[in-house]
Amino acid sequence: MPVKPFDATADRTPSSASKASAAAAAAEDDKPVPYDDRLNLQPAADDFGGRRAVLDRQRAWIDYRFEEAKYECASKFFVNYCIDKARDEQREALKAVRSQRLVLEDQERRARAQERDERLAEKRAQTAAEAPQRAAERAQNVSDYEAKQAEYQQRVTERTGQAPERAANAQTYNAKQATQQQKLDEAKASAAQKAAEREENVRKYNQKQQEAIERQQKSDARRNESQSGSSPAQKAIQGQ
Repeated sequence: MPVKPFDATADRTPSSASKASAAAAAAEDDKPVPYDDRLNLQPAADDFGGRRAVLDRQRAWIDYRFEEAKYECASKFFVNYCIDKARDEQREALKAVRSQRLVLEDQERRARAQERDERLAEKRAQTAAEAPQRAAERAQNVSDYEAKQAEYQQRVTERTGQAPERAANAQTYNAKQATQQQKLDEAKASAAQKAAEREENVRKYNQKQQEAIERQQKSDARRNESQSGSSPAQKAIQGQ
């Protein structure tokens, strides 16, 4: 016979979700529970895992007693009546276990809610403590931004004031570029003209050379004819 487990029904509070929780607990009770000799049968009130394990052990013990009762009922005259009575006892015992489980789940939910509230309060306190530093950083960021804006405005003013000088320099530069380009164009035109004149002179020279060659050839032909007596005049004399 195990030691009487921790009983939390004394501070049980009603819950609007008791029916749903009871159904879930009933489904959970249908699962087999492993036996553990090292189980602490007197867990602390805030040890929700230990209390849940004790309830599982209690449910397993109730199921075991029911199976033993059925075995004993088999030797009695009113077998069915004996089994039904044992089943009723089992149902009442399991009802008490499920009631304690509902209390356990409700307390666990409240504990978790309290932990969550404590974490939120701690976070709010930390945020409040860091507020001065964040305010100082924001002020520094604003100051840096204004300084950069002032520096930018100064550069714009300087560029605006130097605009006439830059325009005059640009005009002078453009005039120099135009003069240089004009000289370059004139040089290209002169070079092209000279190249054309050289080409014409070469053509005329070649033509004169060809004419001289032709005249020399004709002169040589006449001289040869004169020396061989085959000129037209000589032919006429010989024919007489």
